[in-house]
Amino acid sequence: MVKKLFRKRSNEIMDKFHGKNIIISLKSANFFGQQSHKSLQMRGNGVLVLTPEELYFEMWHPKKVLKISTSTILKVESTKSFCIKQWVENY
Repeated sequence: MVKKLFRKRSNEIMDKFHGKNIIISLKSANFFGQQSHKSLQMRGNGVLVLTPEELYFEMWHPKKVLKISTSTILKVESTKSFCIKQWVENY
């Protein structure tokens, strides 16, 4: 049931990019938060889409959207923790 809801939500989000030039997309991306909000925020899962114009993330629930213009991106890093939250791999 939950899987079906998240699949539906992922498809709704991806529909916003129909006909657009998508460089890469992930239907199950992790959100660790924003540095400006420190540790007073939720982490969540959602859809991540990169186009030539923007990096777009939308949570499955709650419906939170984060848009970053690619012209403002200076550096990209890979990390396993952010704002005291850590990535845990499931085996």
